[in-house]
Amino acid sequence: MMTASTLDSQESEQREDIDALVDLGECLIENIFSARPLEDVKALVVDQDAPLWYQDESGNSALHAAAYTRNKELVDFLLERGAIWNASESLYLFCAHELVEQ
Repeated sequence: MMTASTLDSQESEQREDIDALVDLGECLIENIFSARPLEDVKALVVDQDAPLWYQDESGNSALHAAAYTRNKELVDFLLERGAIWNASESLYLFCAHELVEQ
């Protein structure tokens, strides 16, 4: 039987896990917009398992950031790693347009 303290502990751990994912997602997007070296961005994805599905408060994902900065190599890498290309209806056309432009 689960006690209230066990549930509280599980909820706390889940919140910490979610916070860690949010931090990694934010870091990934910020690194892309800041034009950090491609190896640094790839390390966040490969070594730290940064979430490619994450979107910031503006609706930007890592793929949106890569398309906005017109970094075709990064766009290709993110797509190969499973980035969701239509994650946001509001930014879908922007992202698709940027990918076609490249």
